[in-house]
Amino acid sequence: MQYRELSILCRISELLVHEKIDSSERKKEVTLMMESLCELLLPFLDFNAKVRDINQSDVLGILRNILPRIRKKSALSQLQSFTRLLGPNKSNGGISSLETRQRIIACIEA
Repeated sequence: MQYRELSILCRISELLVHEKIDSSERKKEVTLMMESLCELLLPFLDFNAKVRDINQSDVLGILRNILPRIRKKSALSQLQSFTRLLGPNKSNGGISSLETRQRIIACIEA
């Protein structure tokens, strides 16, 4: 994905997180959209994506707001992806930026 797509996903996430939900049916729809959004944002955190720290920080901020609003089962699968970012993974040493690591921890705590 390119940074243009990241910008679009960021805007969509803001709309979803701040939407006032009136019905249970709409809540289910929004929850599914947020879960899909998580799946679309996770590749920006991948070691091989070569995304700048500032962009990773933005993605993690979005995910921190979304994770408490999705189903627990889905959130747990996302959290497993986060834990791989903290430590060594294959030939990669893990994320070394302190700010990015702290944002990952904030996502896990959410």
